[in-house]
Amino acid sequence: SLPEEQVLPQAGTLGFIDAVAPTPTSFEKGQTLEVWSDSKQAWLPGVVLAAYENATSTEGYDVPAGTVKVSSANGVKWVLPHQIQSMLRLPGLQYRKGDSLQVWSDSQGAWMDAVVEEAYLVDTKGRGFTIPAGSLLVRSSIGTSKWVMPDQIGKILRPSEAPSADSFERGEKIHVWSESRQEWLLGVVQEIFLTDTKTEGFDVPAGSLKVLSQTGVKWILPADRQRMVRKVQAPSELDLKAMLKAALSEPSTLHRGAESVWSIALLPGQQVLPAEHAAYALEGLAEQFGMKLQLEGVHLEAVKRRAYSFAGSNDGLNLDQFEQLCREMVSELYGKLAQGQ
Repeated sequence: SLPEEQVLPQAGTLGFIDAVAPTPTSFEKGQTLEVWSDSKQAWLPGVVLAAYENATSTEGYDVPAGTVKVSSANGVKWVLPHQIQSMLRLPGLQYRKGDSLQVWSDSQGAWMDAVVEEAYLVDTKGRGFTIPAGSLLVRSSIGTSKWVMPDQIGKILRPSEAPSADSFERGEKIHVWSESRQEWLLGVVQEIFLTDTKTEGFDVPAGSLKVLSQTGVKWILPADRQRMVRKVQAPSELDLKAMLKAALSEPSTLHRGAESVWSIALLPGQQVLPAEHAAYALEGLAEQFGMKLQLEGVHLEAVKRRAYSFAGSNDGLNLDQFEQLCREMVSELYGKLAQGQ
């Protein structure tokens, strides 16, 4: 039987727990399940087309062992082993990995804020025990973890008032709690991670947020979401000037932002960003600060001329040149805001 409650060790730079993943043989061709759609931000009915126990090459792809090929109304999707827990679930399962909820604690005699560490689709071999399909592993705010069997979910779990990760949007204006200042600061959502992800040298668990505030960039883990971020009732409160200052004073923040939009703006096979596409990339950078920027007419032509001057005799802007362009334009905007223009 499963241990009812235990304190689990922390692992990884961002501190999430290595999970026991189901084996690919747990899935069968024709099995019905639900598939998470990033584009529709919803669970869709789906079916297993194939489950790959061993690494293989098929349909022009190198498929890792443990991959599951599924079909839904959104088309065919290849779900890699590390994505299974957050992208697939059994029909009718209410929670998925990274979701906020509340769990009843007998020892505390109270409901406690918690987060879903794992949601098990199929019977899964654990460390000396078998985890029944439909079970959840939840971690409470005091650091203890509890195995919740399918027949217990409706009894000892209930929805949380904390906003879920998928209730946020990239570029959304929010409040971020500052431990150093002991106050809420205005900020903006830069990235939303609905599946386990490796990025910028970190292992980022599903349900995490990357936010920017006056004190710089902060990674918000699922268990910290309720106490660290909250919705902004009046978006006009956002202190854009303070965030621009934070980005200018922290070179790595602006570098990562510039690198992200530069990479996205490149067409397949391109090594440099064509100067005429720089405006599109700058619109993407503005979104990271919670601004909607649409460059048209004389403003668009002015940006193009500046981009061509940075590119010089080259075919386009490399990353360093684009970052210099971004820094110059962010600095100019901050200067105008500081002067009250």
